[in-house]
Amino acid sequence: MKRIVPLAFFTWVFAMAAAAASGKASLRFLIERVPQGLADITWVAGDLTGGGLKLTADQLSAPIIVPGRVIGLKSVKDNQPLATITLPEAGEAFVVLLLPEESGSLKPLVIPASDSAFRAGDVFLCNHSDKTIVGHLGTTEFELTPGQGKPVRPAADPSVNYYDVAISVREESGDRMLRTMRWPIQMRSRSYGFFAKNPVKNRIEFRAVDELIDLSKRPGTKK
Repeated sequence: MKRIVPLAFFTWVFAMAAAAASGKASLRFLIERVPQGLADITWVAGDLTGGGLKLTADQLSAPIIVPGRVIGLKSVKDNQPLATITLPEAGEAFVVLLLPEESGSLKPLVIPASDSAFRAGDVFLCNHSDKTIVGHLGTTEFELTPGQGKPVRPAADPSVNYYDVAISVREESGDRMLRTMRWPIQMRSRSYGFFAKNPVKNRIEFRAVDELIDLSKRPGTKK
């Protein structure tokens, strides 16, 4: 697949060297979907380059250690620049969601791994479509504008072990139901949910990926 990259991307390596900050960090990656022709990536920070990492859309990658707070991603196959990731100054471990763009680049969304706002049972919803997405997880309602991502904490009847989910796409004519589901209440995992337009079927689709977490290392758990 031929990827068209904006001219600004050709200066990314210089930006890496100029903006890199001290402090190592651990990163795990999850991509919304793996674009055709793109498999392995690597990171760049100044003069340093990491080993190859295979992108996966069905589970988080193994953690990798990067040497600074600003790194670049590039394709192993053709050395093509893909993304620039700027990490927060605070924190040592992060999850990076990668969202494929039409240009061939990847839009990164950085989530602190120990964020108390995203804990066991929660769902981090990411809207990578051009429509507003609305719905509810149990009795918790949510709304996501195009490009928005945020954690949502489901609320359910404590006497049952599940909650109902409804997802709609906001159209000019009104909200169009996308999916209804029933999810079990999770106490040992959290989830990442992607809304994205299927480029082949030309429609918005939803999928979710679970992450098993170590509750002993979390600042809080779902009540």
